[in-house]
Amino acid sequence: MKKTLTEELQRIHEITYGKQVVNEGFIDNLLNKIGMGGNKDSKKIDDPSKADLVTPDVADFYKTIEDASKSGGLSQQSSGNYEYQKNVESMQIGLILLGYELPKHGVDGLFGPETGAAVTKFKKDNSILNEDASSLRDDLDSLGYKEKGSELTSGGPVKDVLTDLVSDILKSYKQTNPDVTVTLTSGNDKFHKTLSYVSKHTQGSAIDLTISPYNGKNASDFIKVLNATKGKDSKFTYIDEYTNPSKSATGGHFHLQYGGASSTSGGGSSMTKASPEMLDKLLMMLKSKGVTSEQLKSYIDSVTTGGSAEFTDLDLTTEEGVNAYSQICQKFIDSKGANPLGITGKMMADGAKQAFERYKKYVPAELALSQLVLEGGIGNKDTNSKPIRTKNPFNVGNVDSGAVVQYGQVQTAINTYYNLIAKSYLSKGKTAKDLIGNFVNGSGNRYASATDYESKLNKLVSQANRIAQPIIASTTKSNTSNISEGFGSQFFINNNKLSGPFTQINLTSPIGVFIYSQICDKFIGSRGANPLGITGRMMANAAKLAFDTYKVFVPAELALSQLAAEGGIGPSASNPKSKPIRTKNPFNVGNVDSGAVKVNTSAQSGVNTYYNLIARDYLSKDKTAKDLLNNFVNKNGNRYASNRKYESVLKTIATQANSLAQPIVASAAKPGASGSSSSTIA
Repeated sequence: MKKTLTEELQRIHEITYGKQVVNEGFIDNLLNKIGMGGNKDSKKIDDPSKADLVTPDVADFYKTIEDASKSGGLSQQSSGNYEYQKNVESMQIGLILLGYELPKHGVDGLFGPETGAAVTKFKKDNSILNEDASSLRDDLDSLGYKEKGSELTSGGPVKDVLTDLVSDILKSYKQTNPDVTVTLTSGNDKFHKTLSYVSKHTQGSAIDLTISPYNGKNASDFIKVLNATKGKDSKFTYIDEYTNPSKSATGGHFHLQYGGASSTSGGGSSMTKASPEMLDKLLMMLKSKGVTSEQLKSYIDSVTTGGSAEFTDLDLTTEEGVNAYSQICQKFIDSKGANPLGITGKMMADGAKQAFERYKKYVPAELALSQLVLEGGIGNKDTNSKPIRTKNPFNVGNVDSGAVVQYGQVQTAINTYYNLIAKSYLSKGKTAKDLIGNFVNGSGNRYASATDYESKLNKLVSQANRIAQPIIASTTKSNTSNISEGFGSQFFINNNKLSGPFTQINLTSPIGVFIYSQICDKFIGSRGANPLGITGRMMANAAKLAFDTYKVFVPAELALSQLAAEGGIGPSASNPKSKPIRTKNPFNVGNVDSGAVKVNTSAQSGVNTYYNLIARDYLSKDKTAKDLLNNFVNKNGNRYASNRKYESVLKTIATQANSLAQPIVASAAKPGASGSSSSTIA
């Protein structure tokens, strides 16, 4: 059964936030204001309970699950994103085919609670429990560390989230103290079950370990790693039982603990993981059962548009139009995973703009993005494939016979693609809609030899258009000037403390998170170099995480000013050897002048660490963002940066960010609307 856009917005909102913040009347009114109201049947979209990316090809279905296993498995998502959509859709179909029903959401490509419960049941039924304990043991071996006997799980399983954290801790410590030996002495072991009290060990929530040789420096370095982990995840705690031993301690050690629920069956409060072992077992059972193409078709939402997919039409002569085009592309690119050429939404928008200026032809973002995927420019991990090794993401001039066109810069190749489409394909009155029905140029030559090229384009165009809709809605005239009074209170919070060049956004609202993301995207796009691929979505996700954890709001302008000042984006970021870039630490948290560095596994991890730090240690004791611009010190009086002109630099950049934020704020809350603050105070 098809769902209305209203129903789908509510469903995504509930998946993301766990409770309803925006009521049905608000969503209906918003749809009316952006021109999508009216007849409910006109708001019908695709079937969200069926797969968008899986095909009826059984071999490809099997291979997708196999690839997911080889890449380390799939982790449950705490919010709705489509990074691993095809893999998740394939796993969901596999679970259903084996009798593990998903009655509420079906094959929606989201690894949410319903899918998590099915994965947990499958693992339990097939005796696949606590795989991460094996992974931790493998890490111990590879690092040259030891486990005392089999004490990690001699009394039962340990929470997956804890074993993952301990693995990361040990890897970090190995880098700084390579000559120290770590021995894991207990986990959910038999000894702790004999104690007179209920120990966290018996709940699978604690691990003990020792370091050798133990001395002040080795212990201090280990504690630094533990504190860094604690800063990233507030549920993680530790006790130094070398200096503060408990009554039951049998010797000096570090006690590492993860809080939350005490259940161990599904990893407690941790997210469910579809491990490689689980996916391998799923694949084996599916092959044994025998999956048919007809079975797969029953779970696939087939394209029936016949080439009539909708496209966005943006005015590339305006900054707003170019920015919206960039945001659509960035969001879609992020959803496709692998991006070895580092293609960004801004690069695509720049290509579209220069082609429009030259040929007066508009190439829709959805058309370009669908070809970018089909030609292997994104979503492709094979660095030896033609589009990647030739820096030619659209394969312009790369033909089946083997001839290739090599580019020195990816941007040049993107520009070439847009010029080709504008000049040779969108000619003689042809439209993008015509091309996805029959992709031939003005001379009748096909873009690709594959006979199913157009049908695949239709599918991808529809996906890109769904991603584009909320971005387009935020830039339409009806959304910028006709949002009714009172809506502002859904997005913004009255806070008389907040002054200076800052907006205060309600991060309990999904639209508030979206607005925060837009502000960040616009500023990031204005600064040039962005080698870590930081997006507004990454910033907004981190801001919401910090707010949920510490109930403290970090203004976008404050974060963006520090991101630029610390070299995470902008001219200095173009140097790949600079600290924030080579350490994936865009805010330089832990990177000090003396030379010590903090290396993150991903840019998102670095962004999260920054937001948690600011919320916990700097915006504390009633300090405001404005206070920090005057004296950027934490609750202990320590400066964020040694540069005495740091605050002056931040003020200048924060003001620039605020000027970019104002039109976005205006599109969401009419100035002076009932119940909302002005949000920007000069």
